[in-house]
Amino acid sequence: CVAVVLSGCVAFATHDDYGKSWSGNTGEALKKVWGQPQGQETLPNGFTEIRYDLQRMNCTYWFTLDEAGKIVDYRYKVGTLGTCKPT
Repeated sequence: CVAVVLSGCVAFATHDDYGKSWSGNTGEALKKVWGQPQGQETLPNGFTEIRYDLQRMNCTYWFTLDEAGKIVDYRYKVGTLGTCKPT
């Protein structure tokens, strides 16, 4: 019963909620929870972008870190029949 109730909460979450929940946290905190990213790139403005490919969910997240290593932005791409909602 508990699993049914908890999974029902996901129905009300948007794809943005998961990425938004990391805003203001550090990239190091994200890496502790999500592991090593599948990609990392230094942007022209000096910020860093890290990429996570969530194969099971058919979703990719990119998180932008400022010079201090804080998450200041994110974006995501949902593949066909995928979801970026936490499950």
